[in-house]
Amino acid sequence: QHTATHCNTLQHTAHRPLVCDECGKKLGFRKGWYHVVGDTYDLCRTDYTSLSAQDKTEYTYTQILKKEDLGEDLSSYAPELHRQATRDGAVIKFKEVGLAYKVLRDLDLRRIYHSCGWHGLVKAQWYSETSVFETDFFGQFDDFFAGVDEDDRQYLLLNGPNAMSDDDDEGPQDDAVAVEEGESVRKGPEVGGGEEDEDGDEEGEEELGFAAAKTQLIEQVEKTAT
Repeated sequence: QHTATHCNTLQHTAHRPLVCDECGKKLGFRKGWYHVVGDTYDLCRTDYTSLSAQDKTEYTYTQILKKEDLGEDLSSYAPELHRQATRDGAVIKFKEVGLAYKVLRDLDLRRIYHSCGWHGLVKAQWYSETSVFETDFFGQFDDFFAGVDEDDRQYLLLNGPNAMSDDDDEGPQDDAVAVEEGESVRKGPEVGGGEEDEDGDEEGEEELGFAAAKTQLIEQVEKTAT
């Protein structure tokens, strides 16, 4: 079975994912794998062990523990190895950010980290019922942007792309009423039929001052709305 599969891929040199050609398991340098020299046929340790002695001698297998072990065949694997390294590096960085978020938002964990450093935090987690290092960081990411936690939800409301401001408390109806009042203020008080109040001048000055302040406020509301 192994030999038949190998014959089908013997001349295959096109780029493809780095997986075992028998079981489809992802291959990597940490555990290593076995590679047929001059080909792109690869086996994980388990499938290589199950090969018969004849299969092992029919083709030249070499154990791969680092990229230099691929020799002249490295060029066929270089694109996928580069993508794999980039992807693995991104996952590690993502988990580092998630761990920092988990530790620094917890008062006890943050106190331990600031007082005893990284090694102190690791030792403290040895005696913890649930270790922070076992956190599902991808689930934590989803929960954050779903606003599962009340503090996270408030943070998103205040700092997200559609962040709320103090002016957002005034709804569209309030803005409309304010604008309407502003228009009435700009028109000024209606002039009566000639009767003059004794304190007319003083009240007029107060009304003008109030109108000016209110007009300025309305203009700020209109500017915010636009």
